[in-house]
Amino acid sequence: MKKNMIPKQIAKRGIPIVLCVCMTFGLTACAGGGDTETTADGGGHYFATTFVDEFSDSFDGNLSGETKISGDTIYFGAYNDDYTVYTVYSYHVLTGETGELWSGGDENTSGNEWSSVNSFDVAEDGNYYLYITASHMDESGLTEDYSGATLDDVLSYMVENWGYADAETAEEDWNTYYMPEYTAEDGTVDYTSFLIAMNASYIYTDTIEAYSADGNLLYSADSSEMFGEDSYCDGIIADGNGNLVIGMEQYGDTVSYFAVVLDSEGNIRGQIAMDDYAYDMFLMPDGSVGVNSWLEDGQGVLILDIDNMEVSETPISTGATVSGAKNEDELLIDDNGGIFIYNINDGTREQYLMWMDCNISSSSVSGFGMLSDGRIAALTSTWSSGENLMELAIIEEVDESEVPDVTTIRVATLWLDYELEESAIEFNKRNSEYHVSIQSYDDGATDWDDTVNSFTTAVATDKSIDIVVFYDYAQALNFASKGLLTDLYPLLESDSELSKEDFLECVLENSEYDGELVMLPSSFYVSSVVGKSSDVGDTPGWTLEDVKALLASKEEGTQLFYGMDRQTILNFCISLGYDEYIDLENAACSFDNEDFVEVLEFAAMFPEEFEYEDDVDETVLINTGQVLLTPYYFWSLEEIQLYEAVFGEDITYIGYPTNSGNGAMMSFNDIMGITESCDEKEAAWSFLREFYVQKSEEELEDTYAFPVRKDDFDAYCESFMDEEKYGNYSWGWGSFETEVHAATQEEVDTCRELIENITAVSGALSDDILAIIEEEAAGFFAGQKSAEEVAEVIQSRVQIYLSETE
Repeated sequence: MKKNMIPKQIAKRGIPIVLCVCMTFGLTACAGGGDTETTADGGGHYFATTFVDEFSDSFDGNLSGETKISGDTIYFGAYNDDYTVYTVYSYHVLTGETGELWSGGDENTSGNEWSSVNSFDVAEDGNYYLYITASHMDESGLTEDYSGATLDDVLSYMVENWGYADAETAEEDWNTYYMPEYTAEDGTVDYTSFLIAMNASYIYTDTIEAYSADGNLLYSADSSEMFGEDSYCDGIIADGNGNLVIGMEQYGDTVSYFAVVLDSEGNIRGQIAMDDYAYDMFLMPDGSVGVNSWLEDGQGVLILDIDNMEVSETPISTGATVSGAKNEDELLIDDNGGIFIYNINDGTREQYLMWMDCNISSSSVSGFGMLSDGRIAALTSTWSSGENLMELAIIEEVDESEVPDVTTIRVATLWLDYELEESAIEFNKRNSEYHVSIQSYDDGATDWDDTVNSFTTAVATDKSIDIVVFYDYAQALNFASKGLLTDLYPLLESDSELSKEDFLECVLENSEYDGELVMLPSSFYVSSVVGKSSDVGDTPGWTLEDVKALLASKEEGTQLFYGMDRQTILNFCISLGYDEYIDLENAACSFDNEDFVEVLEFAAMFPEEFEYEDDVDETVLINTGQVLLTPYYFWSLEEIQLYEAVFGEDITYIGYPTNSGNGAMMSFNDIMGITESCDEKEAAWSFLREFYVQKSEEELEDTYAFPVRKDDFDAYCESFMDEEKYGNYSWGWGSFETEVHAATQEEVDTCRELIENITAVSGALSDDILAIIEEEAAGFFAGQKSAEEVAEVIQSRVQIYLSETE
């Protein structure tokens, strides 16, 4: 951990409140060599961020669609609170002046008509262009008279057409979501209009409109007349010469992509064919139109030659979305949680700033751009307490001398996870002593294998990294075996609010290596195998011999799993085999034995490839006993009832075959550990512990995985028994559907017992070891070697691998 000049949070808004440094540490490691330690003294960028209070006070809407910056004005589209009116707003950053370019309100629509802006752009001269999509209700095709409709008619419609279990359930949603829209000021409810709206057809129209800076209509053109009804607009941009460029998709027997150029009067000048869709367009530094699209080697930019109506010969491979020009030589790229600078002349890209270091969530950024004075304006949108909060951030690069001195907690991760980013932002906002800085190694432009290699190399060699977030259990174990991860038990024991007793024992036990707590997951889900209790018994856990005996007891042609081939069965049989075949702590393995030979021989009984048939329904095969088992992945208790319906009788989570344990596996999410090289482990723990404080009821409701704390786990499981939250809807799979009810105490107890007794974690065998097994097993499956010979070769190769990676 290094002392660096980086952000300190100041509480008051409306003034420059966040000073942040965005450095390129670790980028050398991404390239595969060199010293990865880069401090602020090494030439980082520093920024002051101001959140504009006046902007938040001026707008109260739900941001939707594009955000664009022209000059010093930011333009954006937003819906009103009930999503009935869409408006394109303007806000001048320097003066605070607000305006409306267009609104789909009463002056544009009425009754059941609706309109919004698909795409828009504002030219430097202030002229603005809109691609408007509207729908109009057509009652001409109605075959039934809905006049005099009553509440009973409405509820009957909802039950028959929307799948509600009964009228009472439908009425609850009617009262909450639909009745207010069809209630007049005097309290009269118009049931007739609701039923007409639900049964009438709608006519959709697309219109291109151009306006002068003072709001006068320059031209209006019908897109469907120009391009046909089966077309879709991907975006528009004004090129500064009076032309409007429209990115289009045309659907027919095949999909065609092209850009249409309209002149200043709305007439078509020509079309430019493209190989893929134009998901965003911008002006290059020289004024030409750049189109974000997909190239042969990934994301990149096509340059449109308007004069010759063609794509320029040389595209730009940026690897991510370009938002606009920074200057005549550089482009701004939105990628990997921040802004990168792409140099047009030499094709290099450099990290400029990370949104997180400016206390901005990357997922909240709707759009950003460069103002005339070189500052960056970023419009963000977040949901908080059921409301959409829009904020405008102004980011200014500052000198290093203006930045307070704090201690950096460096976090290394393969990719930037939303929860990790949000936690870091909240931590940084309230902490004046420490600052969390996250380095993500997935830059979107590098081959994935190279990305993983860069990440593992950095974690193994970069002593400045304090916390590592693994997304692979085997990788975490491997680093622990090298002594690179510190024991978290002493930190946990010294914590005044957390203790070992707060965590599920099964989580802690599977997070240990050689008796030390080397990692902690943020949450987990469970994988098991489900079968009929009449087939597999009612107690979880079985051996490979049990599996073979079950299959042998059935008629010829009965499938163990649907769609299983040799390799899938082999993986199934060794999923829990790492304890039996691998001893990571002693860098030893045991494949040259009769147990593994039996695994190979069993897998050889299955086809090399499974031939799927379109008209075969897996659920019917399961229900009728033609398929005996199915994998089961769960993080909630809702699906249990569906599986019972599919099997048609009581089921057992029998699990994967193993000589010990219940056959179920946990899959860890966001596996986190503190490096042994971390200078200030207490500081690193101060951030890591944030993931393990007790969650609020609201946080648990937003959880889609099992929590690792005992009290959170108890509350999460018990929440599925709440009849107000669960029930009155259905789950379906294949030919089966079941009405979901709140979980029973028995179902909760079954789930709890299964999880609390899990002894294994999914993914403990590394991809490298699995590849060795798969490669050598192919020789046995092809009849080139005996199972015993293959087992010996696997034993030798895996042992060498373990010795070399120790």
